[in-house]
Amino acid sequence: MGWLVGYITEQFIEKLLYLGADTQAKDLARLIRFPKSINQKNGEFVRTEIWYDEPYTLRELQAYCRPLTKYRSPRKKQGRILGNFDERLTAFYKINYYRLEDLRKLAIIRNGNFTYCRNTYIYILAYHQSLMVNSQSTVFEIIWNDVKGIYTEDKSKSVEKLTKSWVKKTVKSAYNDARDFFESFVANGYRIVFKTKDGIIKPYKTENLIKKLHITTEEQRKLRTLINCDIARERDTERKRLERRKKGIKSMEEYNELRQINKDNMKNKIEGLLKENPNITNKEIAGKLGVSTKTVQRYKKEIIGGHHVSV
Repeated sequence: MGWLVGYITEQFIEKLLYLGADTQAKDLARLIRFPKSINQKNGEFVRTEIWYDEPYTLRELQAYCRPLTKYRSPRKKQGRILGNFDERLTAFYKINYYRLEDLRKLAIIRNGNFTYCRNTYIYILAYHQSLMVNSQSTVFEIIWNDVKGIYTEDKSKSVEKLTKSWVKKTVKSAYNDARDFFESFVANGYRIVFKTKDGIIKPYKTENLIKKLHITTEEQRKLRTLINCDIARERDTERKRLERRKKGIKSMEEYNELRQINKDNMKNKIEGLLKENPNITNKEIAGKLGVSTKTVQRYKKEIIGGHHVSV
């Protein structure tokens, strides 16, 4: 449920912006800010305010968030707890949450360098962020903080400066496109319908996003969802391997090693019986060892071929 925690965190950041909430304080792996420690960004002491000394469940916190099934104006009253929702919708929000994680991680990997794809990156980031929070102004606050370190080495005249007004214009376009897409998505039963000339700007497919942002194979290996088919196949194979290990199923190397040990033990037993009684029949050996006569015949050939014993 990590994605749902992230979704709720995004919603609460939006609601607490007027109190100075940090729009960057949403990476679950890095939320380790202790009371009375110093915030390195502004040099202020971190203080806590306990308004209600009881833990909240995710379900209770959802009551204060935008329902997952539709866009809502922040001016409207929000007070209902979300009920069960479609598995397709759950999958959609999970992939959108992890997309945002990957996009931000890509900026860290590249140290902000998005030469020849800066504008595309900012639009895509704003589009996916728009599917997470209510208002366009909140999306702008978050994206503006995200892209302050983004730059391009493309010096052509067609590349605009990264100003607040340009980012606002990009966020507005992305927000409207995301809103129109989401309304269509809900109307189609939580399915993305790829129709030509329907005017709906849909999320980029993974392979197209990789191309547009020029994501290398090395970069993909550090991401969760922005990966090609080969890497996805590798990860699936590794996942299945780990599942087999948890179930106690041995690896092929371990299986073959154990099989060879059992085979050597069986040959040694047969060899011992032949030494004791060179006239013993295959059927008698099979009966003593609890194997088939064909197994005995096969091992006897190997023993004789290896000159283990004279028969």
